[in-house]
Amino acid sequence: MRPALRLRNGVYLVAAPDGGAILDTRLRAGRAGCLAISAPGGQYLDRRLHGAENHRRAAAVVAHSYGVDVDQVDADMARLLKELWGRRLLSEHVPGRRRLWRGWWR
Repeated sequence: MRPALRLRNGVYLVAAPDGGAILDTRLRAGRAGCLAISAPGGQYLDRRLHGAENHRRAAAVVAHSYGVDVDQVDADMARLLKELWGRRLLSEHVPGRRRLWRGWWR
């Protein structure tokens, strides 16, 4: 898996295993520490991260949504999530949704 690319607005883009789709991760720092991962079809999967096991679980969700063997992306995705953990991204805007993050996505 290629390394993440951080854009000016604070969004991290990762090339998906199929070579075409883009994975968009956004992190909101706070007491709960929520992470939203975009899946195919524009759905957002919310995960609370409190340790390495949850990093791996989030990586597994991403891998499964792209139809990829979890073992192929688990290490790289877990590393990316650990890097993102604790940072506040600059943009809270989600394409297609004109609202700010107010807790869990609905």
